[in-house]
Amino acid sequence: MSLARAPRTWSDGVVMSLLAIGALAVRLIPLAFGIESTDIALYRQQAMPVMQMQNVYTVTHNVFPYTPVSMFYPALCLRLSGTLGVPFHVVIKLFAILADVGIVLALFGLGARLVPRRTAIASAALYASSPASILVSSFHGNIMPFVVLLILAAYLLFRQDPEGNLTVAGLLLGLAVGWRSFPILLLPFFLASIDGRANKVRFAAWAIVPVMLSMAPFAWADAPSMVREMLTYSGWGIHHGPFGVLRGLHLLSIGSITWANPPAWTPWVTASKFVFLALYGIAVLLSKRLGLLNGILVTFFLFDVVYAGVASQYLIWALPFLLLAERRAMFWAYQLAAAYALIVFYWIFFPDILFGALGLPGVGGVALLGHYVVSQVVFSLVGAAGIVVFATSVATPARAGAGTRAVVTPERQRPGILAPLVCLGYLLLFVWEIVFVLGLTPSARGW
Repeated sequence: MSLARAPRTWSDGVVMSLLAIGALAVRLIPLAFGIESTDIALYRQQAMPVMQMQNVYTVTHNVFPYTPVSMFYPALCLRLSGTLGVPFHVVIKLFAILADVGIVLALFGLGARLVPRRTAIASAALYASSPASILVSSFHGNIMPFVVLLILAAYLLFRQDPEGNLTVAGLLLGLAVGWRSFPILLLPFFLASIDGRANKVRFAAWAIVPVMLSMAPFAWADAPSMVREMLTYSGWGIHHGPFGVLRGLHLLSIGSITWANPPAWTPWVTASKFVFLALYGIAVLLSKRLGLLNGILVTFFLFDVVYAGVASQYLIWALPFLLLAERRAMFWAYQLAAAYALIVFYWIFFPDILFGALGLPGVGGVALLGHYVVSQVVFSLVGAAGIVVFATSVATPARAGAGTRAVVTPERQRPGILAPLVCLGYLLLFVWEIVFVLGLTPSARGW
């Protein structure tokens, strides 16, 4: 019997356990042949300065282009690896896998309060078996699932009770911004869904102020270096989307694989960022009509289709939100297109991610370039369709009753301990940062 058709006598605890076990089982298999590759090596580069009590902003370039909120995570994983005698890539991937399983549980545990229970179970099961999310969390080992989990939890809690969960939703969105900056693009859509100027200001403050405070110690240590690293980052290269099609055609024309792009592309790559911001600005102006969920999806699809620096881990942004939109055809189209694009891209450019080895098994990379072009064309078309579908859709109702499709008045919820826990986490981080910065040598502080 499928989880989506599980009898109502199955308790929520049983369903969540089965979902978690299933999601975990399929994600642990790639650990058996994984190696320390690409982003895992980058996490080690981020960890080493922290382990050596150095200011990562000062002593590295284009290694850690984020706010300090996630600075200590790679170092903690490296220390845990040494203490337990477990390979660093396994520790990193385990955290990414746990975050991905957290998305599965959130889709059911929190989603069942917004949509029918069977729909929530089906959504969670579909994400649990999603090849795109498995590729990013288990094969790639990128921590992006944690950021998506924070955004998803903020969205679900906000939709459940916009007033009662205002604080915790703002804190969770802010924590996501602190980890990987791009979630700040979603703030206007949350604000457009909030009634009253005072509540809008409160939400924005909870989302922004803690992140700004986390920057204060490192701004005191070496503000120019921190600002330089954060502002000069704009993606790691041309990987996916329409620019991926262009790159694939270029590689086919020269008959080899290279990371170098023709200099003539530079103005177009720069222009893509301004075009994205312009179209995103139009979406923000239409945020009231779009609604929160459609606004989130339109933003993600605009990024996939217009922006030139679309990295592989970004392809999981839209997945859980497509499930919440209950447009299964759109979900399956995106799911298959993203999985196809990821498999071909990893096979050609990062075989170590896909196979745990640096060599290309079987078919060579150049022979696969045709698939790269086709996969990026398909992915781009699906992304463009997503923009049209969600930009022209009617905004989702405030809240649907669990187990029914009827729209009901949201009940007030107790805030619980989640908001205090996030605040405590920020406080511990802030204290840790102060102690760390005070322990830096003058040269490490950039003085």
